[in-house]
Amino acid sequence: MHSIEYIKNHFDDEITLGEMVRRSAMSKTNFCTIFSSITGMPFKEYLNRYRIERAAELIAAGEKVSVAGNFCGYGDFSTFYRDFKKYMAMSPSEFAKKNKAVK
Repeated sequence: MHSIEYIKNHFDDEITLGEMVRRSAMSKTNFCTIFSSITGMPFKEYLNRYRIERAAELIAAGEKVSVAGNFCGYGDFSTFYRDFKKYMAMSPSEFAKKNKAVK
């Protein structure tokens, strides 16, 4: 599915479900059904997980938490913090400290 590749190449941009539906030339219902069947999760969850995984890689490489969040498409730190904690089971700063100790 081209949408997955698009997310991987543009995760730092603002990406909306409406935009992805237009790009796919499908109805919203068909897009969501096919996307979920391929990825095993809804579009927004896939996008957020992908962004958080990329942010975690940056943080583990020594990037500041706020910079990693901004780079990965999060303009709002509280949303980044909430999503990071949801998908990584710890706050971004806890993750940074844990990964600093491992190096």
